[in-house]
Amino acid sequence: LLPLGAVAAPPTISSTTAPDRAATIAGVAATSTPSAPPVGRGKKSAIPKGGYKREDLAALISRVPTFVVSNRDSQPYLTQMDEAGKRSGYFHLSPREALAELQDVRTFDPAASLAVVPLDDIWFDLPQTQEAAAASLAATQQPRSGTSTDLRLFSLSPLPDEDPGPLTKGSVPLFYSAALLLEVDGSTCRPYYFRRADLQKTLAAAAEAPSDASVKTVALPALVAQLGRGDLAGQPPPVFVAASEAIAVVDRLSQGAPNGATPASRPQAPEDSVERLATAIPFGGNAMHPKAFGLF
Repeated sequence: LLPLGAVAAPPTISSTTAPDRAATIAGVAATSTPSAPPVGRGKKSAIPKGGYKREDLAALISRVPTFVVSNRDSQPYLTQMDEAGKRSGYFHLSPREALAELQDVRTFDPAASLAVVPLDDIWFDLPQTQEAAAASLAATQQPRSGTSTDLRLFSLSPLPDEDPGPLTKGSVPLFYSAALLLEVDGSTCRPYYFRRADLQKTLAAAAEAPSDASVKTVALPALVAQLGRGDLAGQPPPVFVAASEAIAVVDRLSQGAPNGATPASRPQAPEDSVERLATAIPFGGNAMHPKAFGLF
């Protein structure tokens, strides 16, 4: 891990208004429930013949939260270093990984905090494979400090305990089943899960799904590309389901109680140490308004 320097790279990540972010975060918690029952009664919409436009793709992935450690100026930390001394950083899909990173950073920056960023805010500027990340790191000028807002120096970290199966090492796998459809916002959709166990839990609770329903795997960048090209035209539209533990943390943090306290109308349920730690973290500098980096 790297100490904080005096100079920060110019911001390249766009900010978002507080109402927009409130709607985004509410969407994560409300529509990404992994145990939602499958139905076939929703509106029969389909992926368009020409594929989705960029803004449509952004809307689809906006329900996926990512986690990053930032300083008091909302600049994310570069916490990795390669053999050549080049620094890079991660946006995490796992809150547990981000929280562990935060604890390390706080040994030299007690004001560091955890930020939650919707995937669409960063996706189109991030290197999306290990090879692309290595090439981007080699070609991008290094900042003089331990932080940067240059997305070319970051990549999306997959869930560390998920087996990518046939995919390339370092890929972000998504799990789905042709036998499972869910009704989301009144439309029948095909869910793509970041956690295999969340998909399996939903299949087990689905009366219509066969007991031997097969689970398939696709890389996140590949699926987004297919959706943009129209390769899946005519199929049910997708819905991306974040890992259940990520949804739990985001749901708890989005309640709006001061200092992460749980509202009286929503009694605290038993949770693991990650969620307890998350509620105590200064969230985006403990300010619930947009900042330069667009944090909550």
